[in-house]
Amino acid sequence: MVMAFSSKEELKAFLKRIPHSETFLRIAKEDGDKFLTSIGFVKRKQPRKEDNTKYTGKEFCEMIGKEHKRIVANIGGNHTVAIIKGQVWDTWNSTEKTIGNYWEYHV
Repeated sequence: MVMAFSSKEELKAFLKRIPHSETFLRIAKEDGDKFLTSIGFVKRKQPRKEDNTKYTGKEFCEMIGKEHKRIVANIGGNHTVAIIKGQVWDTWNSTEKTIGNYWEYHV
């Protein structure tokens, strides 16, 4: 399931209703790698299947299941998404794009 929003403003309005979400909105404006590490996320390399092919966002979510962790992932080359309990949070359905490096935070 993808949480789709019709605009960035709609997504920002939604996030503002969640405590501490304003912090995550700064990722695009700062060095994301250093920022995520500084708040407790652990960087992981791009996951690969046994045949060395890459996972799509949908496949990655199926692989991790609904574990109790939060993930920020590069997807589709130049895009970043949040994955919470196996669900992609984005302004559009990017789940068919390839997952790159990602950062995880165990809740």
